[in-house]
Amino acid sequence: MKYKNGAYYQGEWKLGMKNGRGTMVYASGNFYDGDWKDNKRNGEGMMMWKTTQEKYTGHWDDGFQSGFGTHIWLESSGENKLLRNRYVGYWKDGLRHGKGVFYYSNGSKYEGEWVKNLKHGFGIFTFEDGTTYEGPF
Repeated sequence: MKYKNGAYYQGEWKLGMKNGRGTMVYASGNFYDGDWKDNKRNGEGMMMWKTTQEKYTGHWDDGFQSGFGTHIWLESSGENKLLRNRYVGYWKDGLRHGKGVFYYSNGSKYEGEWVKNLKHGFGIFTFEDGTTYEGPF
């Protein structure tokens, strides 16, 4: 299906709604490839935000990142960097929520609990020089 704004969807349908496997390319150039249910991203899939240079691969519920997944913040220019901001862990309603590890581009990392995108509870923060803090956040 092609939309007037230039977006298009190619994939499976059920009762006039996106259901099953499919790819949606939005007018912005952002795209999603994965599972759909009732016109929403549901199940496993990959979303690439060309506008903000981000990529998420993992589970979706009702259009939001939920369950386990990996989110990477890419850079729009420069050489390929080995280190980028990256989160690997659990999500709820599009926010980091549950156990997860955030890898910072400077080499630091946080391993622990998250609630609504904030570090919460016990965690371990490893600074770029290798020193660590273990305790409550």
